This record gives sequence, C-alpha cells and structure tokens, in this order.
Amino acid sequence: SDDKYYYLFALNTYDNAILSGSDYIARDYKDNSCTMTVSLNHNTTGSRLYKKFVVAVKKDGEYVQVSTPKYITNPEVIAKHASVYQEAKSIKGLLVDPNKLRGSELDDLGVKQAAYNIPVARLLGPSTNGAYPTINYTYNGKTYTFNGQVIAEYDLVFSTLTAKGITTTAIILNGPTSTYRQLIHPKARGGSAPYYMFNGAEESGVEYMAAIGSFLADRYSDNKHGKISNWIIANEINARKEWNYMEYTDIETYVEEYAKAFRVFYTAIKSVSGSARVYISLDQQWDRNLKNNTNYDARDILDVFNANITAKGNIEWGLAQHPYNVP
Repeated sequence: SDDKYYYLFALNTYDNAILSGSDYIARDYKDNSCTMTVSLNHNTTGSRLYKKFVVAVKKDGEYVQVSTPKYITNPEVIAKHASVYQEAKSIKGLLVDPNKLRGSELDDLGVKQAAYNIPVARLLGPSTNGAYPTINYTYNGKTYTFNGQVIAEYDLVFSTLTAKGITTTAIILNGPTSTYRQLIHPKARGGSAPYYMFNGAEESGVEYMAAIGSFLADRYSDNKHGKISNWIIANEINARKEWNYMEYTDIETYVEEYAKAFRVFYTAIKSVSGSARVYISLDQQWDRNLKNNTNYDARDILDVFNANITAKGNIEWGLAQHPYNVP
C-alpha cells in the first residue's frame, strides 16, 4: 500500500463497498494489532449506531477494503432501560384477544405468556382523535409521527398484561401500506401478501425501522405503558410467498435482505431495552426439499441466517418457531 496506515470506514446498511469520495473516520499505524476509536454520535444526524465498519489500506491513491464488514455487536451497553425482561412464570401462553383482557379469563386459565401483533404502518401518522393527540418522536435528528389513538390501544393491552404478571412478546409485522411504502423492500412492492419483507435496502427504510424500534422499546419498558420482554421480527420468514413476501431469489440473497432489517430492529431495541430478547420467526416446514418450491425450508434459512449474522458481527438473536404438527 501507499503508506503505513490502516483506515476505518463506516458504511450504511445498504452499501456494498466504500463509496468513491468517502472519508475515513479513523486511522492507525499498521502493526500486529491496532485500535481505532470513534464517537458513536448516538441519536444525532451523524449516528453510527447502525453502520457497518470496514478497514482499508490506500493503494495507488485509492482506498482498498481489506476486512469483511462488521456491525456493532453490543448496542445494549447504551440502553437506558436495563431490566425490562421478565422471566415467564409458566410455559402456558396465548395469542391474546384484546376484548378478553378486562375479565378474569387469563387469570382463570393461568396464562403467564402472551403474544401480540404490531403491524407497524398502523402506528404511524397523525391522530384524528383530539382525545388522543399525535405523538411526535425525534430520533437521529428527524421527527416521526405516531397515531396517539392507536398507541393508546397498545398501551392498554401491554399495561394490562404486565399488571397481570404476564411476560409479553410483540410480533413486529410489515403489512400492506400505501402511505409508508418506504417500509416495504423495493423487490416486494409488486406483490400481494399479508406481510412483506422489511426494507433494509434503502436509507428511508432503515431510518423508519430504527425510529419505530427505538420508540416501541422505549415506550414499553415500564409499568405505565407495559413491558415487552420479547420482540419477534416478521412472521414465518421461510414462507416467502405467504408471510414475508419478496421476489423469489436465491436463499443467500433473500436472507441477506432479511438480516439487514433484522439487525436494524435488533440494534434499535437493544440500544434502548438492554435485556430484551429479539427473535427471527420460522414455521414447521423444516427440511422437506420439495421440488419447484419457491419458499424455503426452515432449516436452510436458519443455517444461512446464522452464517450471515456470525460473519458480520454475532449478536444474541433467538428463534421463535411455530411448531404446527403437520405435514
């Protein structure tokens, strides 16, 4: 190389290489080991919390990448809520009906775990009910609007469950939306499905996911609004056509797009609620190897996802599996 330095660059989630004209953020003399330190710039327009980092050398006047990209692997160290996670008191759980919360049925049944869906586009936008004003949330220098009436519905659900001593799991879903299409991956916008691949391929998608994850993790970290211990990102992602729609591609590309979004939500949640647990979702279609199948076997997704996350900075992800007994 041209000089005696290693250079550190911060890339966006959706960048595949050091962009021409980019500036390095740190450098250190070449040695058997080296250390480079930079500011996180947390919750500012220059935040590096969601960046992936690469080392480069200068060769013939150009920066040449010499390392694989690595993300931050310990976002929980900056979390302001350290003890939100509640160990379940029983294995008995339900996907709860909100209309049954106020009675005694959950108590009578001995339910100690509950799951609840959050289609994220429903949360966004101004409130039209003056009794529940719009919630403005500023994150990384931008302000996002959340519907106060919709949020109040979730407040009631999660605070009631928490008051009953029930450990709660929230399932973050990417349903159809014409208003917030930046949430939907560009290769998923032409499809028709209940839920779509989250958009980690564009700046606007990453920014919205980060803000939503941070907002939800912050709000549901106390007894007033309720505590969420577990977060599941999307639904049965191996069932591409039905539950996590994106154009069909090879499994490595598909998992890479999911992993981008998963890591954004993971980092957003863990950087606020440090003890929370974050999961991928798979169904029971384990290892069928069906011919001409444009979905994926759960086992293959799990292997490829594990390899992807490990290579780019391992984190404490978990698996939420749907153990249907057929086929």
